[in-house]
Amino acid sequence: MRVDDRLIHGQITCAWLSFVNANKIYVVGDQLANDPITIMGIKYSKISGIDSYLFTVKDALENLKKSESDRTMIIVKEPETALNLIESGVKIDWLDVGQIGYKEGRKKVAQTVSVNEEEARTFVKVKNLGVAVIYRQLPDHSPSDFIKTLEKHFANLEA
Repeated sequence: MRVDDRLIHGQITCAWLSFVNANKIYVVGDQLANDPITIMGIKYSKISGIDSYLFTVKDALENLKKSESDRTMIIVKEPETALNLIESGVKIDWLDVGQIGYKEGRKKVAQTVSVNEEEARTFVKVKNLGVAVIYRQLPDHSPSDFIKTLEKHFANLEA
């Protein structure tokens, strides 16, 4: 699973899909699934041999149960959606934090990631569920412990 507010883009199609050996992409988010621009973007982001879907959390959970044998790359826009999926039973070994853009109220904590304190605490909750939270822009980059990165920027960071 990857947190990336760009959703499907060149790095996903050219590097990540082959790295995770995916045959499907699920873009998941309750607001995203009802956003006409996102719906159109996913509809027209055809990748040869890869099926792309846009789901609410509930629909993603239902479809993941039906297609457990598929290699599905899950992309979410924010950490809260990732936590919701994991708490609802989606099994992953690691959560990759790729890009979360800056906006007011967020701190830049990595080259391509800005978060606020609530989002940072959400990542800690994910870690406390036994999931490694890593920062890695591309598959050929070395992953780093994203929680350690957050601890440098936020005091007393606990879930």
